[in-house]
Amino acid sequence: MLLGFLIILGFLVLGSGVQALFDLPLPSSILGMLLLFVALILIPGLKRQLEEAGNLLQRYLGLFFFPLGTALVLDSSPLAADWLVVILTITVSTALAIGALGATVALFRKLKSKKAMVR
Repeated sequence: MLLGFLIILGFLVLGSGVQALFDLPLPSSILGMLLLFVALILIPGLKRQLEEAGNLLQRYLGLFFFPLGTALVLDSSPLAADWLVVILTITVSTALAIGALGATVALFRKLKSKKAMVR
């Protein structure tokens, strides 16, 4: 599991290096994850090494949002001026996400039923 964490951290550092070297407009964490994605495609055994660490991180993913939520509650002055925009943005993005999820599930069910009919 430690090797998996080190690989993930290594790709985060690699993304930082690529971002600094080429002055790209993308955040270094996104670049690191894109590089990790490419590595997972090109190196078949890498998935097995990252699986345990990834599952552990995913299990506790909610904990990573507590500091952000606490900061927003304690220093809500930036949000106080634009509260209506914030509420509308959250509401619309949530509705869009639910709609996209529903459409994706419907598409996969349709594809699955077509596949079952072919057999």
